[in-house]
Amino acid sequence: MWRTVPEFPEALSACIRNRHDRATPGFKHRNLLHEARYLLPLSAYWQFDGGGRMDSTTLQTRSPISWQRFACDTERAIIAGLPTCPGVYLILFGDFEKRQQGSSDIAYIGSAANQNGLRGRIRQYFHPGPTQSTNLGMKRRLIAPDCRLRLGFISVSSTAAAKSLESDLLMQFEREHGELPPYNRQRALDLMGRMLVGSKGGR
Repeated sequence: MWRTVPEFPEALSACIRNRHDRATPGFKHRNLLHEARYLLPLSAYWQFDGGGRMDSTTLQTRSPISWQRFACDTERAIIAGLPTCPGVYLILFGDFEKRQQGSSDIAYIGSAANQNGLRGRIRQYFHPGPTQSTNLGMKRRLIAPDCRLRLGFISVSSTAAAKSLESDLLMQFEREHGELPPYNRQRALDLMGRMLVGSKGGR
């Protein structure tokens, strides 16, 4: 079952904000923490020590995030338990995999900023459109009989908060492991490929 995220007291949010601003000067996170009383600022109070470790274990020691099996036969339970507010979601592999630095079981970090929030974004993976290559690729993984993916999420108060937290977590993953999560890398390659095709077609 999903676990809900408790409110953060304002004093704690201020403390986290000041600490994070000192650690990452210039990063636009202070407004995010100031406005989002329901935000679980995972990245804001994590100060990784360069040990090459960002995975589901370290996430759970820092937050009340929980994980649920992510496959086609769990669609109904997953969608029913997801909120319609913005947020960040994480997809895990079944096992740890070697990265350029260390290892991790994080496969993808994404944000939900559409009208139906996390529920609407995750539903797209189960029911992709014909031109949504990223969602189609995920659907193929979800219908595989040996699918061992898991899903977790963090609810936030606004689209801006979701985008900022997603960006921050991706930067921290890259700093710890020397590369982005595998599915984030694949999405970047897909987007680049579409851009190249579009530029050739416009000539």
